[in-house]
Amino acid sequence: MNRQKLNAIVNYVRGHGRLPTDRFGNHLSADDMIVWFGLRDLLTLEEQYQVKAELLGMAEAETFMDRLRRSA
Repeated sequence: MNRQKLNAIVNYVRGHGRLPTDRFGNHLSADDMIVWFGLRDLLTLEEQYQVKAELLGMAEAETFMDRLRRSA
């Protein structure tokens, strides 16, 4: 997948606000987020792998920033 396509997908996801969570406040799995954002049928398996890695990084960053805000 080219970097522009990946960036466009990340921007699309960010445009929806915070990442989706379950009823306990935990981020959905990367597989579930692929489905949540309607990407499963639009991307090849290799592209999904790359997007999942980005989603996991975004979830980690979001969790870290939440912890940082609570500690401040």
